[in-house]
Amino acid sequence: MSSSALSSAVLAALLLSSAAPGDDPHAGPSAGPTGAALSENGRVAAFLTAHCRDCHIGEAAEAGFDLDSLPADLSDPRAGAAWAKALGRIERGEMPPADYGVPPADESAAAAQALRAALTAAEQTRYAAHGRAELRRLSRDEYANALREALALPHLELTEMLPPDGNEHGFAKSAGALDFSHVTVSQYLDVADYALREALADLPGPRPPRTVRVSMNSVEGAAEITTLRTQLHHSVAIPLVGQEIDPTLELSRGDFNDNEDRGYLRDPEPKFDGVATFMHSRANHQIVVKPFRVLQDGEYVFRVRGWSLRNDHGTLKPTDKPGVVAFYTPSGRLLGRCDLPANEPGVGECRAWLRKDEPVEYLAVTPPSAWVKGRPVGDDRKWKHIDSVGVAIQWLEMEGPLPADDDARRADWPRESHRRLLGDLPLEPVQDEDAPQRRRGRPVQPVDPETGLRYTVVSENPDADAERLLRTFAERALRRPPTDADLATPLAQIRARLADDQPLVEALLAGYRALLTSPAFLLRLEEPGPLGGYELASRLSLFLWDGPPDDELKAAAARGELRTDAGLRRQTERLLNDAKADRFVAQFLDRWLALDEIRLTEPDENLYPESTDFLTESMVEETRAFFAAMLADDLPVSHVYDSDFLTINQPLAALYGVEGVEGSAIRRAPIPADHIRGGLLTQASLLKVTANGTTTSPVVRGVFVMDRLLGDPPPPPPASVPAIEPDISGATTIREQLEAHRADPACAGCHRKIDPPGFALESFDVMGAFRERYRVLSDEKPGRRPKRPDGRPIGWMEGPPVESSGDLPGAGAFADVTEFRERLRGMDRQIASNLLRRLTVYATGAPVSFADEAEFEAALDSLRPDGYGLRSMVHAVVQSELFRNK
Repeated sequence: MSSSALSSAVLAALLLSSAAPGDDPHAGPSAGPTGAALSENGRVAAFLTAHCRDCHIGEAAEAGFDLDSLPADLSDPRAGAAWAKALGRIERGEMPPADYGVPPADESAAAAQALRAALTAAEQTRYAAHGRAELRRLSRDEYANALREALALPHLELTEMLPPDGNEHGFAKSAGALDFSHVTVSQYLDVADYALREALADLPGPRPPRTVRVSMNSVEGAAEITTLRTQLHHSVAIPLVGQEIDPTLELSRGDFNDNEDRGYLRDPEPKFDGVATFMHSRANHQIVVKPFRVLQDGEYVFRVRGWSLRNDHGTLKPTDKPGVVAFYTPSGRLLGRCDLPANEPGVGECRAWLRKDEPVEYLAVTPPSAWVKGRPVGDDRKWKHIDSVGVAIQWLEMEGPLPADDDARRADWPRESHRRLLGDLPLEPVQDEDAPQRRRGRPVQPVDPETGLRYTVVSENPDADAERLLRTFAERALRRPPTDADLATPLAQIRARLADDQPLVEALLAGYRALLTSPAFLLRLEEPGPLGGYELASRLSLFLWDGPPDDELKAAAARGELRTDAGLRRQTERLLNDAKADRFVAQFLDRWLALDEIRLTEPDENLYPESTDFLTESMVEETRAFFAAMLADDLPVSHVYDSDFLTINQPLAALYGVEGVEGSAIRRAPIPADHIRGGLLTQASLLKVTANGTTTSPVVRGVFVMDRLLGDPPPPPPASVPAIEPDISGATTIREQLEAHRADPACAGCHRKIDPPGFALESFDVMGAFRERYRVLSDEKPGRRPKRPDGRPIGWMEGPPVESSGDLPGAGAFADVTEFRERLRGMDRQIASNLLRRLTVYATGAPVSFADEAEFEAALDSLRPDGYGLRSMVHAVVQSELFRNK
């Protein structure tokens, strides 16, 4: 069967499996169980007629909420969601608007109570028939992690190869966010095929480890790292002999308009043995270390010899800041960072797992800016016009793949991923007398034209070996014990290929591919009612590991342990203590706090020349480490806005004005007395994702705080109201613009809630640095502005003062962000309710609804005595009936 035919067959199986038990997948839509119809509810109908119909009827209905076109039967989930929004507006007193007349309190309360009862009854009926959460496929992160676990390839990059997921209720964990089509299945098939081939050994035997060193000991040595040679050629890097500037380097930049005059680099004795670089950006630079060829998958060590220094207009001076050199793949995956001492040479080291032929890039990440704009006149050296901290590099080194030791990942040959597919079947090198014996001085291993492999797999009984290997693989890959039905299609794929005399490897890969895109692997298959042991194991691991259950969790499911409170709690603790819980931290924060959007905008280099990629990376690492600390120590929810510690490294310490923190590693640091920082609220990551590259907006930040932290999102603005663009010339402040904006009655109500937290956070710029005045772009008074090497101004000057005062409804007035954080102290239950709701959506795939409110509020009550600890919240979710039932 062709891949296309297999894709169609798999899609058909998946669609059939998605029908609810007893449903006809070919039948038309059904009204389902009849809920309480609002048209038959006297109190609701009377309230709507008296207070709502004037504005919410017909094509001109306010906010598009047309009562005549909205179904009154609440068994329709879409109608129920619309009526739930209306209920919220009525209960908060936002509708009807005050200027239309406020209904009597008892009348509003009676209508709201009747509507809430009707919505609750409709949901309870729907849950009994179909469960809280709809059937869905795995998200692309869950699927990628499932493949990595099944194939023992923990560092295989797959996520970006899969179709992007949607977002419903804040996360890609609900059926509505995970669309399903023939195209989706085809892409999942392609990724499964790619991952399977990556799992196979590339050679019939292991390669010995080797060490490759690139030394900066000549022009020729520097040529091994193109970017360093380019920087020398353009005089933005300094050649060094020992720790002094090499005075003998001769260079000509050539003539850009003359293709024949490309300039030159010459280095008479003494030749330089190091290069000081001041560039932190990978843009427009070839930063791949070409000699670092990865000949085989495995773990590698990177080393750098160098130090940090300061160049003051051509004079080298001491610095108190250590340096950092980082290694990346071209996709941007951080492999590791090597810390280097200040002023004296030292060796930094880090480790990373690499795939065969994966390129390796380096970057000196600690210099504060690229500063290489413009061209000095003649052959003048640019570095003579700069005062900047840089990193001196004498050599870079890569060693690997590391030999066998006590780490099972790097044990014997072939590697674990290969054995998961082919077991211990012998491998014989391909023999081809006509193939060239050597290429470029290296031995050449012939390739099997049918498989593309450099070996053949030897089997005395291919059919029996294939079935045995498939069953073993299925037991590991599926989230429950495989059934004969699960194996029927994969076995048919294997036997058809063996009957066609195809190699055993190709037959097995076809069977594995069918299994990895089958309903049992790709879909969350759950029945309405209490979940079984394996379903609970799957739900728990997808919650806390964003991937499949391991053998121990499946064994606990088989013993019935997960059906008990104590057993479920014990396994929850184990999963939280595992390194794979880092996936939960990363994925949850990416969506909750929009950390995955942190690079959508970059600070304007004219306004914020101190911005670096290293700083942006550190911002995300800070928030993840802080949330992980909350999770590990069961810290109270007040840490959303306050704490007595930070989780920072050297660049963040510089941004926050904290002394005594050096190096690239994130670590806990006590907050100095009277410091403005504390909690998630004032972390640079949140402040950056709520700003663009040039300006901040109290509206954007205010909406973020109200929605993401307080769980009280404002309604979207009317379409007729234009967005407010801050004035970067400094002529008017954002507060002045908002005061004029709020003169419109249609805007004033929402802005009373939105603006106060936004104004409090105006104390921080687009990078999250504290400020007392805005930075503005201006052509006036250039003498006040620092210059670039070519004489052009850096681009910013101080503007108007920041006003960070406000009045938080229900909490009181505040003068600055510190007092604003104090005003949040009485809102812990609201903050906890928001966070617990988001955890529930993430864990179960469905939001907390009317039918869930009683249990949800009881859980909040139980968490209150200990301050709503984060770890306790996770346990409360897992122990709830919302989690333990579909």
